[in-house]
Amino acid sequence: MKSDNTSASPKNSFDLTSNELEQIKTILMREPNDLELEIFALLWSEHASYKNSLYWLKTLPRTGENILIPAGVENAGAVDIGNGLACVFKVESHNHPCAIQPRLGALTGMRVVTRDIISMGATPVAFLDSLRFGSSTRDTAKWLFEEVIKGVAQFGKEFNVPVIGGEVCFDTTYNSNPIVNNMAVGIVRHEELTSGKTLYPGSTIILAGTLTGNDGVETDAFSPDSFGTDQTQEASFNEMEKITAEDTLLQFIQLIIQNNIECGIQSVGAQGIAGALAEMAARGGHGAILNLDSIPVRGDKLTARQKLLSQTWGRLLISINSEDEIKVKSLAKQLDINISVVGEANDSTELTCTHNGSAIAVMPVNFLGLGGEAPYYQLEFSELKPADHNVDTENMPEPDHYPDVVKKMLNDINLTSKAW
Repeated sequence: MKSDNTSASPKNSFDLTSNELEQIKTILMREPNDLELEIFALLWSEHASYKNSLYWLKTLPRTGENILIPAGVENAGAVDIGNGLACVFKVESHNHPCAIQPRLGALTGMRVVTRDIISMGATPVAFLDSLRFGSSTRDTAKWLFEEVIKGVAQFGKEFNVPVIGGEVCFDTTYNSNPIVNNMAVGIVRHEELTSGKTLYPGSTIILAGTLTGNDGVETDAFSPDSFGTDQTQEASFNEMEKITAEDTLLQFIQLIIQNNIECGIQSVGAQGIAGALAEMAARGGHGAILNLDSIPVRGDKLTARQKLLSQTWGRLLISINSEDEIKVKSLAKQLDINISVVGEANDSTELTCTHNGSAIAVMPVNFLGLGGEAPYYQLEFSELKPADHNVDTENMPEPDHYPDVVKKMLNDINLTSKAW
């Protein structure tokens, strides 16, 4: 296998433990190259594989009489609501981005969670949010709150789907970082539910949506100095605000379903195309070949590494029968969607990434991200002493001045109306 030095991380430092490095060598049965190490580091992170919380997530109930798709199996869960309809829903946090760029971070969080439900064939019908900010006496907390709300509202308005509810709390616990949970709810007929998997060996893999840029590869995509020009290949602030891509992708998916085209659909997120295709292939029980030369890019030419790891939003991977390729391209043309054949599923168990005709990364899909065999840990913890909630109301000291108590309550943002 060729080692492509132009694809290597400029830092050559990866967030992997020495034990994990040895595991990778055992899995590959050889020394990994820098690109493979970086992909493993990305897909073995808490963000991608939940390696520090998966143990506890597995203890949560995931089955029930009306459950059609349990949590963790697909891009979102689905519940039977009768009359042949399913409710598809997803909750996702977008905490760190909202601490840096609260309005854009919240809007982008809505985009991400919406893309997860539309990739399953669902039409969004409602948004909700659950928010936590620092002490209400801090101007920073109030500013973050107002900007996050603007971002959520802006997305809902432009996508023409209502934000039907939510809840918010202010507490010193969240002074250093807010928590912004976004929820999208959609409806779909049972027979139109779409899986995020490769169909079968030989099926074609298509990349649809926004042109791939260098977003989030070298720096945090939400860092204040990460917004650049075409020369830097970073998305501009205005480009990141636009929700046109998600709206058009929803129409595209609906057209594919209406034309009875068999498909598997996976959104491309913070794990890049490498993570998205590995997840699709693992679900399908196949391997896949990804041709990096076929990925259409924005601005200047990107390296193979940048194409693999880019966090550019507004992209989907779609697995289709090869004979449906012309029909799908015709549907994409109707909506003016960028579309390109970037690979195919095969009967191996590996994700093979090629560049200039050579394999530059070869990794077993089951060991990447949520493929099922990535490492996860049961970390040591100490239980907190439970708080004493037994309040003796009979012996509580009476306030000296009740109007002051009422005034304090009416000025507490946790108690006052936030309907605005």
